[in-house]
Amino acid sequence: MTSGLLGIAVLVIGLALVSYGAVVTARRRRWRSSAAPVEGHVVDNLPKASRRGRTMWLPLIEFEANGTTVRFPSAAAATAGGWPLGHAVDVLYDPGNPHHAGVAESGWAISLALVAGIAVWGVALAVVA
Repeated sequence: MTSGLLGIAVLVIGLALVSYGAVVTARRRRWRSSAAPVEGHVVDNLPKASRRGRTMWLPLIEFEANGTTVRFPSAAAATAGGWPLGHAVDVLYDPGNPHHAGVAESGWAISLALVAGIAVWGVALAVVA
């Protein structure tokens, strides 16, 4: 009986992860399909303390959109002094609001939460069986 309850609990957790991951994946795809691409450049590196007390460096990205210069800090942190100044990066931005921008992701098109949820479902099915 205990393994059955544990299996159900793990299934519920897996369902929550899959649901959250599906929403994140859909939002990411919608954002990528409506955003405009542009080349940006690293103009500075902003220090940020990590959870472990180390200094991480967030690149400050600058790009031009609709005649306006836009700057934003990227979440792609680096160690050891940060990103090289002038380094070119691919940027996606909202044409209606260029300040809503981010570095174009070259990684997975699906959310890690979705993958984790599917893996948790597999574990739950093994526990229930």
